[in-house]
Amino acid sequence: MNLTLRQRLFALAVVALVPAIAIIVFNEITLRRSRVAETNDMALRSARLAASELDRVIEGVNGLLLAVSSAPAVRNLDAENCADYLSHLQNQVTLVTGIVAIDLQGGLRCSRNPPRPQQNYADAPFFRSALESGKPTVGGYAVGRQSGRPTLPVSLPIRGADGAVMGVLAAGIDLQALGQRLRERGLSPGGALTIADAEGVIVFREPFPERFLGTRIPDAFQRLVHAPSPGVETVVSQDGTTRVIGYIPATPRLPLYISAGLSSDASFEAIDRATGVGLLIALLGVAGALLGAREFGERFVQRPIGRILDAIRAWRGGDLTARVGSSPEQGEIEAVGAAFDGLMDEIARRHEERDLLIHELDHRVKNNLAIVQALVTQTLRREGVNPAVAAKLDDRLAALAKAHELLLRESWESAGLDDILEAVLRLQPPGQRERIVRGGPPVRLEPRAALAVSMVMHELLTNALKYGALSNETGRVAINWTLEDGALRLEWLERGGPSVVSPTRKGFGATMIERSLAGEAGGAVRIDYEPAGLRCVLSFPGGAGASEMLAAE
Repeated sequence: MNLTLRQRLFALAVVALVPAIAIIVFNEITLRRSRVAETNDMALRSARLAASELDRVIEGVNGLLLAVSSAPAVRNLDAENCADYLSHLQNQVTLVTGIVAIDLQGGLRCSRNPPRPQQNYADAPFFRSALESGKPTVGGYAVGRQSGRPTLPVSLPIRGADGAVMGVLAAGIDLQALGQRLRERGLSPGGALTIADAEGVIVFREPFPERFLGTRIPDAFQRLVHAPSPGVETVVSQDGTTRVIGYIPATPRLPLYISAGLSSDASFEAIDRATGVGLLIALLGVAGALLGAREFGERFVQRPIGRILDAIRAWRGGDLTARVGSSPEQGEIEAVGAAFDGLMDEIARRHEERDLLIHELDHRVKNNLAIVQALVTQTLRREGVNPAVAAKLDDRLAALAKAHELLLRESWESAGLDDILEAVLRLQPPGQRERIVRGGPPVRLEPRAALAVSMVMHELLTNALKYGALSNETGRVAINWTLEDGALRLEWLERGGPSVVSPTRKGFGATMIERSLAGEAGGAVRIDYEPAGLRCVLSFPGGAGASEMLAAE
């Protein structure tokens, strides 16, 4: 994977943020789990508190009925005295809508108001339940037959002096007064409290009591009314609010269903707000980290590295004075830049030393070549050698000196092929230049290949002037080269000169050409003596080696 330095810094910043984000997520999950457990516990505790309050109310009404049933006027079903007694008692009890005494046939025998003959309670569930059980009972939702108000009837048998059941004493708990008492306990924001009888009919509901009082709990929740044990569930209430409810199912002892609900939104409001703030802070942290990585990377990493790269590019372009200009005290990257400067100083110093050595060597080579030329000339002259042979040898030594001079200008590293040809062609007689054309791509040759090509071209030019295309007034020479995959092909082609005849024996020039190319430069040569003119093809293979060519930029 190829990543830029900035991308790597961003990735590093993100990796550094992963543990912090993981901690935030872990804390969020832990906090929410804790809040769920806390909310469940609060809902169930609220339901238990409401059940305890109802139990106290019912126990109080039972105690009241038990005390009233022991009064002689009530126990004897003495209508006149009983009515006065109940009327006086009713004024002191606000939670009860009315107390009535009923005979065994269901007839109303005693109440605060004068009984009407047509009133009969034989069909009332609370009446039958009290007679059948023989003990205090709590009935279901009902509308008081005398008060006309919603009530929850509580009843118990009336026993005579001999313990025999004489009738039923009943009281109706005023659901409006009960509701007011329960509301005084308070509800959490968005919370709800529901109380239903054993049949699932709602006797109290907060909020919206007027909407739900006397209605039946939906079938989806009826299973909770007679559940085997108290519990907690998350439900969508009838008013459309999602709540966590703690419920107490109806039991024989307390035949009422109680559920207390806490709004999920209200319960998790603080956590959601904290989560939003935490998420915002995390996002700002990520943005800050990425921005910081960008600015830090650009200022303290990219810029110093950019200066180093700029210095390297300038140095490779030939500017040996290029330097980074940093100090190792500034940091690790700057220390690399300072090390680069030190290396460049060392290379520059060695370049100067090398240039001095090359100039000294060139001076000595020139002197040696001059001495060799003088010795050869004098020797050949004294030995009576043909002056033409001496001149040819002198020309060869001059060509070799020109090639050395050209390589010296290039610090003995390489030489351009076109420059080599230009140096050779300068040795030709005046007036012949326009008869030679050359062309090809920019190519540089390493020193041994440059010397070999220079000597070969000199031999070919000398031969063309003496015997070939340049020996008359109409001949032409074309020098062309191509470069493919590092392989160089150089062609010398003569046309328009005297007819060419293949020699019967290989001369010194041809021998020197082959040895120069094959032995010294690792190349190959092919000479074709075509009748129309000489063709000589030099080839250098591509790849590393003694004859490696460098394509000029």
